[in-house]
Amino acid sequence: MNITNHVCERFCERFLNMTSKQDIDAYMLSNRSDIEDQILELLENSDSHYFINMNNMPTPNNFYLYGDTVIVTDQEDNTIVTVYRCDYNMPGTINTNIVSGLKKEIKYLEKSLQEAELQVKKDVDIIDTQVRSKEQEMDVLLSKAEQLKKEVSTAKSKIAEIRSKPSAITREIEFRISQLVSSLSFTRDMSSSIRIGGAKR
Repeated sequence: MNITNHVCERFCERFLNMTSKQDIDAYMLSNRSDIEDQILELLENSDSHYFINMNNMPTPNNFYLYGDTVIVTDQEDNTIVTVYRCDYNMPGTINTNIVSGLKKEIKYLEKSLQEAELQVKKDVDIIDTQVRSKEQEMDVLLSKAEQLKKEVSTAKSKIAEIRSKPSAITREIEFRISQLVSSLSFTRDMSSSIRIGGAKR
């Protein structure tokens, strides 16, 4: 884990109560390894971990808490960005109680979130199964509808064929009648424009 000079300086200011830049630089020069060990110990002993984007930062960060101490690492969790204490401008005990209360509330909400996500998954799985079943039914019905369309088309063709049978017989009757009444006299009369059933003979 990378620890920058900035983090070490903040540790001296916020946890060792050092205010002079000269004192901080001198202390870091002699005790850099010890400072880093203390920071890493806080990180390793942390009891809470959150990964969020704070204050519209370009990327989210990792926030590790040990008591009321916050150790912030970068998105990849490779470098410690800063270290500080939770401060709500309250007396020590009240400040500690606020931290403890917020942690409990977050744990409760995280548990509620997990339960909600599980319930959502169960509900979605049930509905998704119903949807797939309905889709299968639709596929069967669509296939059946296509088959019914073909059967209807075939039936209509048969109806047309059946209806054409009397027409064929009618044409045959007309042909036979024409054979029956056919004569040269009729032909001559028609060519002479003699009307059948008229007054002229």
